[in-house]
Amino acid sequence: MPWRRPRLWPTLFTVPALALLVGLGLWQLERLDQKTAILERIEAGLAAAPAPLPATVDDPFLDCRIETATTGEQQVGPPGQRPGRVPA
Repeated sequence: MPWRRPRLWPTLFTVPALALLVGLGLWQLERLDQKTAILERIEAGLAAAPAPLPATVDDPFLDCRIETATTGEQQVGPPGQRPGRVPA
C-alpha cells in the first residue's frame, strides 16, 4: 500500500483541537489543587467548634452559630399577613 500524504483540512482541524484539549487538561490539573484546598478549608471549618458571627465575614465557608431571642411583643412578616399565621 503506497504512503499517502495527509490532507490539509483534517490537519488544520486536528492540531488546534489537540492544543485546546491539552490546555484544558492542564487547567483541570491546576483546578484540582484549588478544589482540594477549598475542600480542606470546608472540612476544617466543619470540624471546628461554632464561633460567634464576626462583624465582617471574609471566609465564605465560615461555620458560625447565631443565637436569637423572641420578645413576643412584635412579629414581623410579609405585607398583608397577620402575625403568627402560617400561610396556606
